[in-house]
Amino acid sequence: MNILTQKDIVRFWGKVDKEKSTTFYNGTRCWEWVGRHTAKGYGQMDVGSLGKQAHRISWIIAYGEIHGGLFVCHHCDNPACVRPNRLFLGTNQDNMNDMKMKGRKIG
Repeated sequence: MNILTQKDIVRFWGKVDKEKSTTFYNGTRCWEWVGRHTAKGYGQMDVGSLGKQAHRISWIIAYGEIHGGLFVCHHCDNPACVRPNRLFLGTNQDNMNDMKMKGRKIG
């Protein structure tokens, strides 16, 4: 990903609603992206000339770069959530296992 500027980070947090989400996980509210979304509900923001997924940007702001082609997955299963402590890194197989374990994927 392009390096995030301070302006990008301020713009990012300006598009996050920490108070109105009706989605909760472990008793606390999701922080939802209120900017542009993909058809699957994932937030998107332009960084430089490229659209980037908001939850991946959140991870980078909180924890640093994402290496090895890893996915940024959601513990809360809310694609609009960008709350850093709801996110975890994993491979595609990790993501598929998580989906199956939670009953979101049959087969």
